Amino acid sequence: MISRGRIQPSLTRRPHRGRLAGHGMRTGLLVLIAGAFAIAQPSTSAPVTLQSSVDRSQMVIGDALAYELRVEWPEGFETPLVHPGMRLGEFEIVDVATGEVTAAGRGRKSQTHTYTLSTFDTGDFEIPPFSVRYSSADGATTGVVQTAPIQITVTGVKDAEAATDIRDLKPPVAIPPDLTRRNLLIAAAVGGLIALVLLLMYLRRRARLRRLGRVEPVAPPRPPDEEAFEALDALGQNLPSTREEAMAFYVRLSEILRVFLGRRHGFDGLDRTTSEIMDALRHSELSRPDREAIEDFLCGCDLVKFARFPADPDQAAAAIETARGIIRPSAAVAAPAPAAAPARQEPAAA
Repeated sequence: MISRGRIQPSLTRRPHRGRLAGHGMRTGLLVLIAGAFAIAQPSTSAPVTLQSSVDRSQMVIGDALAYELRVEWPEGFETPLVHPGMRLGEFEIVDVATGEVTAAGRGRKSQTHTYTLSTFDTGDFEIPPFSVRYSSADGATTGVVQTAPIQITVTGVKDAEAATDIRDLKPPVAIPPDLTRRNLLIAAAVGGLIALVLLLMYLRRRARLRRLGRVEPVAPPRPPDEEAFEALDALGQNLPSTREEAMAFYVRLSEILRVFLGRRHGFDGLDRTTSEIMDALRHSELSRPDREAIEDFLCGCDLVKFARFPADPDQAAAAIETARGIIRPSAAVAAPAPAAAPARQEPAAA
């Protein structure tokens, strides 16, 4: 350093050239050993790969987000099954598009699954990791591959369309009169009038039949299992061949089983969700395995309806047989219909 106009000698000692050379040789030897160890490590990559991606990392609440899964596997392996269910974290699956199996080169195949996601909550959310099991054709090699989580930011409509300046006041808006009560009164009056007309027509017909000395017997209600089997037979004549037909098919199949369960156990099966139906059946005479079979069947129908899986006539026919197996154990024994009373004839006029 400099002091009083003179240059002072530095107190720092310079390393000896021999020491520097020895240190460099040791460093080079360590680098060579580490490189040889890295080359000797075996490859642990899985034979099946799974990649996930989204079309964007930010979205507005209620918008659609494209989530793509691409699975690739070698020949000699079974096609991996990809079934994410109804939701992925905070996101609901509103549409599914499954691509064809294509050749990926070097003796490998690939398939792409595209899911349309949506949510009605705002904030920072995560699409959780998705796992797929794979297996070779002979079953000797099995395993699981998993994707990495994906962060998505969901903003509100006001955040996306925030104004940059103060807007002018809007003109006053006229509030229309509330006609709900008037419309309800009109509907009630019309409904009451129709009911009164129908009642008068029924009483008039009944009085006329009594005057003639005969009353039409009321047919007993058909057993619920008989109606269910008849509806399943009719549904089996039109197996689905397209995705739209598959959705309508499983909607009708679910309705047939819901109506049967409602009539058999005394509740309205069409106005209840699957969980509400299972709560109503918890105190019934059905065994736990029977209730679990019913729940699995209804959940499967809901999955096809909302996720829009491709149509498969063989699976549709198998679903009808599964419904028959659910209905058959709890079918009510139909009681014989009462014999109708013989008609009373009027005496001949003199």
